[in-house]
Amino acid sequence: WEEKLLKHPEGAFPQLFCDEFVIGHINLAKYLEFKGNVSNEALHSRIRIIWWRYNLRLQEEIEIYKKFVKKSEFRDMHMGPYVYETAARMALSTRLVKGELCKDLTRRIDYYNGSVVVEEEKKQIDVEELYAEGERLQEGFRGLDYRFVADAIGIAQSRNSEAKCTSAIDIYRAIKEQVENERSMQITAEEKKEFLTRFEEFIRPWLDDKIRIDVNTSFVSGYSDLRNKIFQTYLVDATAYRDKELRKDSFGKKVESREERMREIEDYAGIAKPSADDFRRTLLEQRGIVLSQGKEFTAEAAPRL
Repeated sequence: WEEKLLKHPEGAFPQLFCDEFVIGHINLAKYLEFKGNVSNEALHSRIRIIWWRYNLRLQEEIEIYKKFVKKSEFRDMHMGPYVYETAARMALSTRLVKGELCKDLTRRIDYYNGSVVVEEEKKQIDVEELYAEGERLQEGFRGLDYRFVADAIGIAQSRNSEAKCTSAIDIYRAIKEQVENERSMQITAEEKKEFLTRFEEFIRPWLDDKIRIDVNTSFVSGYSDLRNKIFQTYLVDATAYRDKELRKDSFGKKVESREERMREIEDYAGIAKPSADDFRRTLLEQRGIVLSQGKEFTAEAAPRL
């Protein structure tokens, strides 16, 4: 801001006292470049900084892109499952940091979103500690901005204008190609390489998993009652195993927990035997959270199983 006395242009009037400030915005990289220029030292004491991060919450990011699409010429186009979530996760993966508390960006996104996160080998991470770590590491001050991602969504939609439908894979390809072909000053060569690596490491496996689960769920939809019965039996066995007690069968008779049957299910889900104890404990903790919210804990709540 600036404070001084200015001469009146007519000259016959007393000086005018001026106390003013200008509000502007700039990204972090440009600010650091400005700050590092010694010729700007005189301005440093006149500047007051308000640090403002990009959004880091998944649900809010999804709403941003829905708003963009509603105002676009493709607002009537059908958007397939996970379209907005894929775009949001790709954007967030470029803004988050791989801190010591949580190096897995997929989990970090879920923690910030308030989702239930299953940790197989350690305790749940305190979200406040995660935010504090992110603040120390300047999380959210770089990455893809909203319009960059919205432009990529528009490109994907225009490619599918005849089909009148855009899928999550279309969005993934469009954003990835936008980053690969970026020629402006928004993304450095190092950032481009890192962002593409993050897409491959975190977003593609997440999307593959979603598609696989959806296909499998559709295939076995006719067996949902049987599936949930087996799932509830697994939970009874896991509870008995945790408490080292005998479980009760359908007739109320006490029997031992069926370790062999649990391992059969866990092996199919890719859960190694050394990780089984932690997985069962975390799953039961997850069930407690879901039940405390007044919701039913069914097989759909544990997609890995």
